[in-house]
Amino acid sequence: MKRILFAICCLLIVSCNGCQETHSVDAELDTLSIIRNFYYEHGHDTNFSSFRKVILLNELGTCMNCNNGFCLNHQDEVSDESVLFIISSYGQKIDISNYVLQQHNNVIWDSTGNLNKLLPLNKCEIINL
Repeated sequence: MKRILFAICCLLIVSCNGCQETHSVDAELDTLSIIRNFYYEHGHDTNFSSFRKVILLNELGTCMNCNNGFCLNHQDEVSDESVLFIISSYGQKIDISNYVLQQHNNVIWDSTGNLNKLLPLNKCEIINL
């Protein structure tokens, strides 16, 4: 009997761990509003709606190899003016050299980490608009 109860408990635990988080539309709109306001507060006058996606680069989270790989995989997109980059990093843990070497209007440097204070970020992210 104990084995059956143990097996049932294990199945319940495993099945619950596989559930994906649900995100409300309000939370997505709030995130988008925070990013839009952050963009305009940094003195950019290009219409925010001209971007098709936002790429957030930072050194947060537990996997620096993942963040660095993410950063390197998207460095070629920096020349695409329809992609907005917000970089919250000094380049100590991720390679941002390609972003630093080129001056682009679609890159915002968040040297104070203000965006990370406004949004609960724990990794690099892409937000499709």
